[in-house]
Amino acid sequence: MRCVSVNAAAEGVALK
Repeated sequence: MRCVSVNAAAEGVALK
């Protein structure tokens, strides 16, 4: 679950 949270945050920032 934590991995997903970190991945989502990293992807969101990279996408933004």
